[in-house]
Amino acid sequence: MNVSFIYPESQPYWTRPSGVGFDEESSKKLFANLRDAIWDFWTPEVISRGDVLMQLREELEEISQECSREDWDNYGATPINPIAVEEAWKILEHMPHFLGLPEVAPEPHGGIGFEWRKGANRVLVLSVVGQHTISFAAIYEGGNIHGTEYFEESLPSPILSQFRRLAT
Repeated sequence: MNVSFIYPESQPYWTRPSGVGFDEESSKKLFANLRDAIWDFWTPEVISRGDVLMQLREELEEISQECSREDWDNYGATPINPIAVEEAWKILEHMPHFLGLPEVAPEPHGGIGFEWRKGANRVLVLSVVGQHTISFAAIYEGGNIHGTEYFEESLPSPILSQFRRLAT
């Protein structure tokens, strides 16, 4: 029985025969269950930020390809603007990790939309169309807010404020 990964300098007290308490077989079962529980706790499934960004990048590329022609939705939609795809990628690169994954969707006017939901009364939606602006709308318990912000290389502070407000 090896417990060196927990306490390398000591033998487990519950495996020493004492004549009192657990017998050796029960002690082995207890130890195995404890070891497995500790191992499960120490080795959670980890998804890195890079993995998340890669997943979202693939989703953006798929949307860009599927919606690159006129009338892609059979209701007269405009093709997705390649500059909107670049702007959407910039948003994802600068998105705070604490928000979680947004829903990503093509928009019929050629833009890309993102939606984060934190319950029924907390929603944030962003939209880019390739004109260096981010349009946003948010629903919170205390009311609604919407607007448009200029966007070049980094996220504007009003958008970052909405991210923080949604997360709290």
